[in-house]
This record gives sequence, C-alpha cells and structure tokens, in this order.
Amino acid sequence: MGAASRRNHTTATAPTWHTSPAKPPTVHPTKQVPLPEQLRSIMRLLPHSVVVCTSNQPGDGPRAMTMSSFTSLTLAPTPLVTFNIATPSRTLDAIRASGGFNVHVLSGDERGANVASHFTKGNFGGNAFKGLAYSQEDDEAPVLREDGVMFALRCRVLKDAPEGGLLRVRDHVIVVGEVVEMVRVGEEEDEEFGLVYADRMYREVGVVLEINKRFYAVGLRPCFQQLHLIGLHKLQNGSAQLRFELRLGCWQMGRPQLKQLAVVFAIMIEFCMIHVDQ
Repeated sequence: MGAASRRNHTTATAPTWHTSPAKPPTVHPTKQVPLPEQLRSIMRLLPHSVVVCTSNQPGDGPRAMTMSSFTSLTLAPTPLVTFNIATPSRTLDAIRASGGFNVHVLSGDERGANVASHFTKGNFGGNAFKGLAYSQEDDEAPVLREDGVMFALRCRVLKDAPEGGLLRVRDHVIVVGEVVEMVRVGEEEDEEFGLVYADRMYREVGVVLEINKRFYAVGLRPCFQQLHLIGLHKLQNGSAQLRFELRLGCWQMGRPQLKQLAVVFAIMIEFCMIHVDQ
C-alpha cells in the first residue's frame, strides 16, 4: 500500500445559493400525458435522498455522480445498500472495474446542494473533481473532503449477489454494495438532516407532523400492553382457561374501531394460548 495522497482545491467560482418558500408541484400527475410522464410527475411529488457516489477507474482516474436512488437494503448479517444508474455511465464503468465505491451523505443546506450540483455535470474531460477537496489512497475510490459532506460510506460491490451485484434492468443497472466502513467528514456537532430532492429542486427536511398522541397513548398502546401481559400470565400459569377482562384504555375512549381491534387481538391470543396448552 502506498502513501495516501490528498488533493486540496479551492472552489473559486462556487454559485450563490439561497432558500425560498415551499411551492406546489409544477406538474400534477392527473394531467393528460402518456403514462411514463404521469409516473414522472408522481415521482416528483416524493422527496428522495441526494448523495454523491465516487469510484476510481484504474489507470484513468476518479469518477463521481450525484444520485437520488440511494437507499439501505438490509442491516444484517452485514449492512447492504443499493442504487441504480442509467447506462452508459463512466461512474458505473469505474465501479465495475474497481469493485468499490464511496457514497457521500450531504448536508441538507446550501453547502450540500453546492456539492450535489457540482457532480450533475458528468465526468466529461476527466475534470469532475476540479475545484473540490478530496483524498484518495492508491487506487481506492476518493473521499470528498468538501464543506457540505457529512459522512462517507466505503462500500464494495456484493459479488455473491445476483449478476455479481450489478443487475441490469433494461437501460439501468442496479448496484448492490456492502458497507465496510463509515467515515465522518463533517464536524462532530453537525446533527442536521441530509439533503433531499423533489420536483427538480434541492430541499431541506420540513416540519414534523405530529400524530394524534391521545389516540396512540390512550388507545392502541394499552391494547398491546394489556394483551401481552394477559398472554404472559397465561404462559406462566399454564391454565387452560384464558380470562380476558378487557380493562383496556381504548374502551374509555368510546371508539368502536378500537374496541373491535381489541376483541380481534383477544381472540387471536386465546387461540394461540389454547394451542400452547395442548
């Protein structure tokens, strides 16, 4: 292994970013357009995470792209992530050749949007990293060290997945990778949410929508807790008779749907406990 080499650059012509109030979607999915365009309009209504994926093309240098299809796949026995890339793609070629890539989680503000915008311009001319700070060890995928990057996930293509972790579906390739390391890039005190994208614009995570706390605290939660205790008592005593004294919080609410739900759970537990006795 050779010594790690870090290239530091200054973005001299960084664009000026500002925030603006939320706006309604520009295109509504009910508009009379072909089905693919209707789906495109629907997908614009959904926020997607925005990350930057980097890799290295052996003998040709680093590659990178901004993507909004990144998501976790599973956490056990090892954490897996997945995303898809439209073909042809120089970044995909680098991932295929090197077998590794890094996924960078961006801050949900102007800094993160600046990094994301930089890598939407493609890898033409081999200048994708011009003006940005990054580090790279030998032929490994580079790690962005730019302001606006919170974390980097070091990943390798999951070779034992179907098609070697690179599954072609029409004009796209689904990449499945195993996370091998998490690298903190931003400051320790950074506790903000990541960058999201919706309706062709970068966005911050919005307000929190509170659920009906009274419905949850006085309704469903006591149902589950009380029924769990009854079932546990049944198992510990081994009695064939199961007593359901429905002293549940939801009954005090006068909500017929919750009463029905409680009865359904009671019947289910009684059925299970009878089979335990047998």
